[in-house]
Amino acid sequence: MSARNAARLSDVVGDIITVNIDRGSAYRMWTGDISTDLGYLRGIENLMLDMLDNPGWLHRLVKFMLQYQLPILDKFGLVAYGCCEDLTNKIGILRKLRNLRRIAVSPFANVARCAEQIGQDCVISYRPSPADMVSYGFDKYRIRSILRRDLQACKECHFGCESGTISAHIVGFETC
Repeated sequence: MSARNAARLSDVVGDIITVNIDRGSAYRMWTGDISTDLGYLRGIENLMLDMLDNPGWLHRLVKFMLQYQLPILDKFGLVAYGCCEDLTNKIGILRKLRNLRRIAVSPFANVARCAEQIGQDCVISYRPSPADMVSYGFDKYRIRSILRRDLQACKECHFGCESGTISAHIVGFETC
């Protein structure tokens, strides 16, 4: 927005709300990916229905989208990739990114297979399932069993746990 347009807008609504000019990047935080744009274009409800009614089509579309994300991501300094999807079978594709530094290993991924593929080349952004941690009632033995298994698989890797849901419980985890 130009200074002139900002001044005009401020004249119109400035006594009601503050006009702030944001010159930040158009792609930041949760909106910096093609899948969010797809949600806006197709509608998130339709995407959810596609998961049930047409999963093959949606799967082909998302692999198709990744090939267009790669050259875009290559322009950034460092890249953290992934959120909630299972990237177990996509790590080989992601390795094409020269600036890849962090890969999300979601609750749906095979942690051991991901750890084998990632090794020490990138940081594993481990995301245990919040449902496994607290939805079945707080069972410290179940939680420890899951975390022991997954931490053992990642013991030779660079590793970070990205679950705010269990962060308070990990503090006293030295007995594992």
